[in-house]
Amino acid sequence: AATTVAKVFLNAFGNDTYLFVFFLLIFAAIMNNSGLSNTIAYKMVSLKFAQGKPWVLSLLILVAAYLVGMLISCSPGILIPWAIVYTICKLVGYTPKDQWPKFMVIGIVLAAQLGNAALPFKPLSLQMMASLKDATGIVIDYVPFTIFAIIMSVLIMVGYWAMCRFCFRIDVAPLKKADVNLGSDVVFTAQQKQLCVALAALFVFLFVPSFLPAGTPAKAFFTTLGSTAVAVVIIAVLALMRKKDGKPYVNVIESIKTGVPWETLILLAFVMVISTALTTTGNGVKEGLSMVLNPVLGSASGFMFSVILLIVAAVGTQVLGNLIYGLMLMPIVCVYGAATGADLSMLTVALCVVLNAALVLPSASPLAGLLHGNTEWVSEKDIYKYSIPNVLVIVVVAVILCATLGAVMF
Repeated sequence: AATTVAKVFLNAFGNDTYLFVFFLLIFAAIMNNSGLSNTIAYKMVSLKFAQGKPWVLSLLILVAAYLVGMLISCSPGILIPWAIVYTICKLVGYTPKDQWPKFMVIGIVLAAQLGNAALPFKPLSLQMMASLKDATGIVIDYVPFTIFAIIMSVLIMVGYWAMCRFCFRIDVAPLKKADVNLGSDVVFTAQQKQLCVALAALFVFLFVPSFLPAGTPAKAFFTTLGSTAVAVVIIAVLALMRKKDGKPYVNVIESIKTGVPWETLILLAFVMVISTALTTTGNGVKEGLSMVLNPVLGSASGFMFSVILLIVAAVGTQVLGNLIYGLMLMPIVCVYGAATGADLSMLTVALCVVLNAALVLPSASPLAGLLHGNTEWVSEKDIYKYSIPNVLVIVVVAVILCATLGAVMF
């Protein structure tokens, strides 16, 4: 029994996927502590072509949330744009009762979530890809994942923006009259510029192996090195760097203490163990699912199976925690996907994006809980008003892209 428990903890906290996420979160905390999130957000909002164009400004704020959520983490991707919206409201005279701040507060959370779905090395995406690999042996390349996920997530974000502009017809007249220029004096510091170089290096070393020919020494080197080692080396270099006065360039210990979401990491560790158990042949889970779902999915084509799974994912993730819900869906994907002829790589990437867009109930995700807790600016009725119709936007975008671009890329 003791050996079994030890193996469980080893597979949980010693899992390569878990370690990769852990070190990436440390790197994200280092960047956030430097103020890089703040600079990116304010630089986006201060672009001159948005002046006097309320809907362009609104979209830029959503893009700022998306970029920070993608490059750093969701929390600053939400809190900093929220602060920008509050400042704009004070400048132009909006109150929490007006619709523009409500639409923006909700949209910022959605945008940050979608940004979090755009890269393959985020907790939910890594968990889904690891489950697929363990069950089927299929490995999803980072490059097609990123291209497909970015296009899908951006289109969902723009779809939300368009829905609020053309369907809800939110009043933006106060923004037309005001001179909103919040980031004209914001500049990148020397530290932030160097961290941008480190971020670029991280992307290069993670994506370069996808372009290297198989069988070459360089390909073998990067395969042996692994993604986790890339993150560790970059953090180690940053930790060894010193300023002119001899002080550390970055505070890695403080970043680990205050910047790493330990609750999410602990949940991820055990989700990985459970996910492996659920997708392993011979434990009865696959066989049980086959008996229950065969009357429903047994005759479905590959495309119809994908459509059904995307609808189930888009609706269910609004209620259940997306990390756990993704774990629940993967055995279904693995059991029936191959049998119906569905492209499991494309479907897994699409599910990673769809599952991240979870807003309707606070139980959907920690970020949805943060949104529901912002009672000064949004009520539950407001959240339902904007997020429930957006589920249809999510499904429509996902299905169309899977039927078109996905068929070409995967």
